[in-house]
Amino acid sequence: MRSPLLPLCVAALTLVARHSASAIPTDFEGWFTTTTLSDLDTRGRYQFYLELQPRLGDDWHRMALLVVRPALVYNPMNDLSLFAGYAWVPKFYDQEYHHDYRDEQRLWEQVLFKHSSIGISWHHRFRQEQRMLAGAQGVSNRSRYLIRGSYALTENGTVGLTAYSETLINLNGVKGGPSGGFEQNRFFLGPFWESHGARYELGYLGEYDRRFGDDSRWVNAIAVLAAYSL
Repeated sequence: MRSPLLPLCVAALTLVARHSASAIPTDFEGWFTTTTLSDLDTRGRYQFYLELQPRLGDDWHRMALLVVRPALVYNPMNDLSLFAGYAWVPKFYDQEYHHDYRDEQRLWEQVLFKHSSIGISWHHRFRQEQRMLAGAQGVSNRSRYLIRGSYALTENGTVGLTAYSETLINLNGVKGGPSGGFEQNRFFLGPFWESHGARYELGYLGEYDRRFGDDSRWVNAIAVLAAYSL
């Protein structure tokens, strides 16, 4: 039986080839994400979430960005989670790869919905961010939507393939900060495996972005995820 993720994989490779052939600047990066989810009560209704994500950029020569993202989580149902948190996201260079440290702090809210269909485990993530960037005159509001599909290759579901796509849109423009409208779209594809309550992923991440202004950029990245439930 052909995997339902195969058409998605073909579409992803087509997208990568199209952007690689274009004239926009590219960068080879490494994204390393570690998350922990800890129960705060015996029923698991309330949890504490913590994410640490360093990114190496400039063809892996130096730190590009760091994400430290804690949150409180409420699970009203088994397939629905509500997040509210804070994030510290310092950036270390600009579009021209000049040293340009810029501090950013965020408040963020998130709805995560999970379900299964056609043999695939689906995650839908809706996130709203209020971004406070050094040097910007005002708060930048950004909306994000991510859809993830995971297809198990073993009967116990501990090994398989996963893919996701995420779109980020700025709801307003800020002087000295992000412009309103489309900002980023990213796609990930790779295997996953689960062991002793932890999930690991390793794969390719492609990102088309306009984070640094009107100029576009394409990122090819190796993305590694380690997610722990305590």
